[in-house]
Amino acid sequence: MTYLIAFLILFTVFSCQKNTYKADKIVLNTVIWTGNQEQPNAQVMAFVGDSILAMGTNEEIEKLKIATNEIIISTRKMG
Repeated sequence: MTYLIAFLILFTVFSCQKNTYKADKIVLNTVIWTGNQEQPNAQVMAFVGDSILAMGTNEEIEKLKIATNEIIISTRKMG
């Protein structure tokens, strides 16, 4: 029982840690279909390696930018 309580405490502490990932590549100024009914479109997509880190608005992704990001500015518009 003691091990279970210790595990639950450690799990809670580590699951509350903030995401410290920073994007390698950011695609800006585009329209992305997310498949999410609550947020059907996104303006920006951020990647770490070959995995999608986040999608959202310019303001939401701003915190993932660092000086070494590869920034891709899309010129393609929907419509």
